[in-house]
Amino acid sequence: VLADPGEYGGVRGGGCALFDRWRHATLSGSASLRRTFHTLDVFTDTPFTGNPLAGIDPEEFVDTRPLVMAIQARLLADDAPRNLPRKFNIAVGGAPDSFLLHNDLAFLPADHNGELGFTVMVGGFFSAQRNELAIPLGLWLRGDQLPSFTLAVLRHFEREGNRQQRNKSRLMYLIEQLGLEGYRQAVLTTWAELALERGPDQAGAPATALPHDGHHLVTRAPRSGLGVQPQRQAGLHWLGLHVPMGRLDAAVMAELARLARGYGSGEVRLTEAQNLMIVHVPSERLEAVLVEPLLQRLRPDPSPLQAEAVSCTGNAYCSFAL
Repeated sequence: VLADPGEYGGVRGGGCALFDRWRHATLSGSASLRRTFHTLDVFTDTPFTGNPLAGIDPEEFVDTRPLVMAIQARLLADDAPRNLPRKFNIAVGGAPDSFLLHNDLAFLPADHNGELGFTVMVGGFFSAQRNELAIPLGLWLRGDQLPSFTLAVLRHFEREGNRQQRNKSRLMYLIEQLGLEGYRQAVLTTWAELALERGPDQAGAPATALPHDGHHLVTRAPRSGLGVQPQRQAGLHWLGLHVPMGRLDAAVMAELARLARGYGSGEVRLTEAQNLMIVHVPSERLEAVLVEPLLQRLRPDPSPLQAEAVSCTGNAYCSFAL
């Protein structure tokens, strides 16, 4: 079967788990409804991004899947924010090429006195009006603190973010309004309030967040992930395939599912570059899968220009597209 989008992929990103939100509405008792929509794979453009190679990457520092799923579970709880903007992108890096600085909130792997955790980066976004990379917030967190800290960030943004001007409803504008130090203190205060309200078991311990200079272990540009690549599991490989302009139709997806079942574990992962990967392919099945007719359309060896090309969803689905 194809991978559950709530676990590994989504419309836009690899290793994504998307959560639903409603604008211009306050829903009483909406947590069960949100969980139902999640179960039905009804998502919005507000992703959590992890490492699309999580769990199979020979180079990863940490498997991001449990962290991404823990954040998602926290934000689908009864006290989750219900009035978020059109986009609020959250990412957890786990490898040396997890370049995630275009996200509103990014957690990048970082050492602190020999312990592996995450430095917090905030304010990244990409739009037609302005492009910004996320900047260090000056905090270091352990993995188990990410869900409650994320909730504090979203609660504060829900309360203080600009919701009147659509083009100013990104986190960087709030950071600039408050100043980086003022913003950091405001988020920590919100986190402390959350801890008093929900208790340390659900909200963590804000006082244990440590100052940090923002250095991290992400040191190079992202890999394409295309072609035949060895997994961390001996004798297994992933097969990265290029999806032209990110477009898949039903017939191609059905054939892709057949290949994933027949040659791999049945799992298909999506990447932020709008490509995909069939994973857990044994060495003895590589020769056969590489001559499958579908690979003439979804090629494992596109040209460099094709491999890097991405596209928006188009005006059939988005009113802002050309």
